[in-house]
Amino acid sequence: GQVVITDDLTIRGPGAAKLSIHGDGDRVFAVVPARYAAETDLFTKPTPEQLAAAPEVEIQKLTIAKGTAANAPGLSLDSGFSFGGGIYNLGSTVHLDRVRMTANTAVGAVTAGGAVGNEFGGTLTVSRSHFDQNASAGAVIAVGGAITSDLGGTDDGTEEGGVTQPPVVAVDRSSFVGNTAQAQLLGYLGGPFTGIGGGGAILNVTGAMTITRSHFDGNAAIGGPGGPDAISGGAGFGGAILSGDVSPFGAAESSLVVSKSTFVANTATGGSSAAADVPGGIAAGGAISVGNGSDAKLKHNTFDSNAAIGGAGGLDANGG
Repeated sequence: GQVVITDDLTIRGPGAAKLSIHGDGDRVFAVVPARYAAETDLFTKPTPEQLAAAPEVEIQKLTIAKGTAANAPGLSLDSGFSFGGGIYNLGSTVHLDRVRMTANTAVGAVTAGGAVGNEFGGTLTVSRSHFDQNASAGAVIAVGGAITSDLGGTDDGTEEGGVTQPPVVAVDRSSFVGNTAQAQLLGYLGGPFTGIGGGGAILNVTGAMTITRSHFDGNAAIGGPGGPDAISGGAGFGGAILSGDVSPFGAAESSLVVSKSTFVANTATGGSSAAADVPGGIAAGGAISVGNGSDAKLKHNTFDSNAAIGGAGGLDANGG
């Protein structure tokens, strides 16, 4: 099972090519505040007081591989959320340096962060690291193939609960290759909704994210296929990055700053439809998609061969 880290910790490996930690069907690391872990089970909303003494964890020079998330600490098991196949950060601070994260996956109804889930207002810094072949594979919504960053709902004693402070992410001199966010659903429970795929490499919602001197190659966001009862195939947004102000846990101003980075052959693809009269899904932002009022600044970047591709429609129907 997953290794739960509740206190300040530094893990120094001998190099990503020399040491690999495999999830073997489970999440690899969950970083959570000690008080939260001691007072509740991991699938109960944390209180603001429990989050106040969150740990700081640094992981260096190793590989984290084949982790699988089928749940999300801080959220009930019946919520359908699955975040962070390699690392789940619940409101804490995590630093990754010279780490490779490969073939980690989030599976469930709503999935985010195949490799890393930075949730409940956590802080994540990534330097000189490599993310490849990680996947978010949600039935209904699949976002953030490699990394997701989001608010989280807390138990503040009120009926509605509250949300955490916006999360913070900084990525420098890192690469994202062949990560995917692909919705699986052929129409939601026979209804008109078809799955959404967004942020093939990264999802940034309700927080501040800075990316510098990094490389994005062949990442993909893919909408779900359109079934007979669907309105259309599912939408695909942001082949490499999707950024916005709205999440399932609330709305907050988000910002994205990307500089001196390269985006090559990333794709956002709408879901195709095999059903007659059902059009294909829409697609937007082959490299980067920014929505819901989010702010973005792109400076001194290179974009080459990225594409937004509408899904194929069924018989007598339009493509996306």
